[in-house]
Amino acid sequence: MLKVSEYFDNYFARGKINKFTLAVFVYLLIVLLYIIDYVTEGKLIFTLFYVIIAIFVTRYLNIANAIVISVLASISTAYIDITILNEDLFSPYYYFNLLTRLIVYFIVIYLTHTVQKRESSLEEKIKIRTLDLEEEIRQRKFKESLLIESEEKYRNLLTNQPIALLRMNISTNKVDFANQEFLRQSGYDATEYDNLKDEDYINMIYPDDRERLFNFYKEWATSGFRENSNISYRIINRYGKILWLNTYLYVDRDKNGNPSFINQLCIDVSDQKLNEENLFKSKERYESFIKNSNEGIYRIEFDDPIDISLPKEEIIKQFFFTGYIAECNNIFAKTYGFKLADEIVGIQVSRLMGDSLNDENYKTLNNFIENNYIASNEITEEYDKNWRKIYISNNSAGVIKDGKLLRVWGIQQNITELRESQDKIRILSWAVEQSPDAIVIMDTQFNIQYSNPKFSEISGYSNSEVINKKPFIMLLNESPKELREEIVNTLNSDNIWTGEYLNRTKDGENYWEFAIIAPIKNEKNQTTNYVYIKRNISERKRFEEELIESRLKAEDANKIKSEFIANMSHEIRTPMNGILGMIQLLEMTSLDEEQKDLIETVKYSSDLLLRIINDILDFSKLEFGNVKLSYEPFYLREFGKNLYGMFEIAAKNKNLAFEVIYNSDFNYQIKGDTYRLNQILINLIGNSIKFTNEGFIKLYILEKNKTAKKVSIEFIVVDTGIGIPSEKFEILFDSFTQLENTYTKKYTGTGLGLAIVKKLTDLMKGNISIKSEVGKGSEFCVKIDFEISQ
Repeated sequence: MLKVSEYFDNYFARGKINKFTLAVFVYLLIVLLYIIDYVTEGKLIFTLFYVIIAIFVTRYLNIANAIVISVLASISTAYIDITILNEDLFSPYYYFNLLTRLIVYFIVIYLTHTVQKRESSLEEKIKIRTLDLEEEIRQRKFKESLLIESEEKYRNLLTNQPIALLRMNISTNKVDFANQEFLRQSGYDATEYDNLKDEDYINMIYPDDRERLFNFYKEWATSGFRENSNISYRIINRYGKILWLNTYLYVDRDKNGNPSFINQLCIDVSDQKLNEENLFKSKERYESFIKNSNEGIYRIEFDDPIDISLPKEEIIKQFFFTGYIAECNNIFAKTYGFKLADEIVGIQVSRLMGDSLNDENYKTLNNFIENNYIASNEITEEYDKNWRKIYISNNSAGVIKDGKLLRVWGIQQNITELRESQDKIRILSWAVEQSPDAIVIMDTQFNIQYSNPKFSEISGYSNSEVINKKPFIMLLNESPKELREEIVNTLNSDNIWTGEYLNRTKDGENYWEFAIIAPIKNEKNQTTNYVYIKRNISERKRFEEELIESRLKAEDANKIKSEFIANMSHEIRTPMNGILGMIQLLEMTSLDEEQKDLIETVKYSSDLLLRIINDILDFSKLEFGNVKLSYEPFYLREFGKNLYGMFEIAAKNKNLAFEVIYNSDFNYQIKGDTYRLNQILINLIGNSIKFTNEGFIKLYILEKNKTAKKVSIEFIVVDTGIGIPSEKFEILFDSFTQLENTYTKKYTGTGLGLAIVKKLTDLMKGNISIKSEVGKGSEFCVKIDFEISQ
């Protein structure tokens, strides 16, 4: 049965018969068998055969075909039964017969289909598993072949890899694998490398890197061989060549996680290190050049590269307003008043050029563009951080790429001092050329190297006539020998000679000349030239002679006048004394009130006239030097007491406070002329009382700088009077001078009091000073040195 089944299975698999043809064949077979069965009356055998046919149909046809065939067969056989038995087609027997057959067929079909389904599922699983196993075996064999091929390729790849690879067994401390690149780096072949000893490995490491490398391996091992460790070091290969290696290390671990192999990937970076070293040296030289340069070095960048195809005006604007300092050295920064380069980096070009695109700046940038973005010794006016104008000499070049100006490199010098010096020299040259004095420059042999126009005007000689000639003053046959020697000796002593002498013009006319000859020295203090400045003083000489003659005549006249005044004063004073005596006698007689008033007026006027006569007489004596000082010892406190008594009543009459103040007990005597000292202080105190209407007058007698033999005394008179304007201080001590203002016009006097005070103070070798403020008062200070009486 199994063979029949397999036969049909194969028969269907080969496609020899289709299922529809089989169904028709089965249907006809069932009808035929039923007829045979009916004729032979072998119904049980027929029923069994039905079952076999139903199982066959269900196995090889689908269940739908089996049901259809079963229904048709049932209807057909039932119909045959009815026909043979002559039963009615729709009788109960027909339906019973039909239903019985259908039930039997359906049960057989269901059971057969269930069994077939289970058998099919099991067979399918077996087939699928068989196929899976076959595919797994095939894939495993394929992978094994690929693995073998991959291992060969991997080993070839590692062997020929440009990166050096080394695999070392940790347990045996032996090299498990080393590729060709590693052997190339070390200089050994595989056999030689396997036979190397520990000291050979140590010697292969560059001496300066050994300790660092050993410490690295020690730390790496201590850390449990952490992943992604790397180090750079040098080796010395077999041929003595030094190589820089960047080594990356990692470990392979066994199934227990313990390190088993150390893998090293060594990259030869010698060329890279060499390039880095050269780059570092280049950068170092570049930075050293910029840092140590005596000139300012700078780099200008722009907010955006400038398209050089734009109109020139637009390029200039973009350069001026978008350019900024991107890099510079300290010299450049100091040019603009900054200490360090970092302080100026980022500053706009426009700020350095004065924030104004004026004609000068426009011309500078235009020249730069016109000269193919190159500037050679271009002088520009710029401004430092304090807006002080500076002058810069620029040498710069633009970097252009793809039609755009990317940046500008430049070297500059601050020539502000040079420019200012040139300006000074230019001004000095103009001054020399236009000087009202003749100016001559001579060499050290006194030969003329230069003369200005005024020299030609005074001497009558042109510039060409005197060059490399000696001036008249130094000519042997023209000037006195003593004069030449005096000049030479003075100049050889590095001093300046000045003098006056009689010179002669080209036409032979004599004229007086005032001359200055001074040495000119270089930076080493060596005399290189002499400057000879002279002026024609003939007119001044004539005026001086006339002035001397006039002064002598005036002195003679003044002497006669003074003698006359002195004699007249003396002659007038004698009868005045008689008049005063008679007035005193009249006062002693019996007089009515009117007569007393008249006598008092006459007495006041006589006293005033006598004081004027005395002032004139004293001043005349001082003018002629006829006053002699008489030095006698005296006590200052007693001297001050007498002064107080002299002015106490006069001060009270004007309701003024008057006092004398000391800063010492003055228990020692000094030597001086008390009469003349009195005269000084009487004039000062008298003026204070005269010009003070309210307040006080104070006399300070102060001890200053006392030694064993000498003492300096200050006599200070302070009042609260009308005061003196500061602009009048200079004429205050002149003879016959009174200040003309609304305050002093009502006060009488000769104007000789302060002049006498000044002359007496000078005679005593003292000095007088004044402080005053209009409306507040005055302070006169007389300072005189006295000898202490032993």
